[in-house]
Amino acid sequence: MGMGENASKRAAVAVQNANAEVAMNWLLSHMDDADINDPLPAPGGGGGGGGGGGGAIDEASVAMITSMGFTDAQARAALRATDGNLERATEWIFSHPDDDGTGGGGGARAAAVIVRATSPIKK
Repeated sequence: MGMGENASKRAAVAVQNANAEVAMNWLLSHMDDADINDPLPAPGGGGGGGGGGGGAIDEASVAMITSMGFTDAQARAALRATDGNLERATEWIFSHPDDDGTGGGGGARAAAVIVRATSPIKK
């Protein structure tokens, strides 16, 4: 099974160079894409000033993640960090427990402090 160079590059970019197995799985699931062997767009291309999050976040993906008990901010941060990939976004949340999605960090730690501060148990 031969894979073109552009297809391989697309897979590596799509999985953010996670590892070869993840890239191969992505490639196998996208082999029928019409643009799989097209050259990648130039880095930084896509116009539009400002930078930030890339494309629009899929609201259905946000709803799916929030239905799992995560906050809207966590869902949006994870989807931005993973280019909208729902599965990778949930993994991202678990691998970044201190990121509450507000940009200030502290999610799990802040929650622990709040729980300790409001606990009726005396020391």
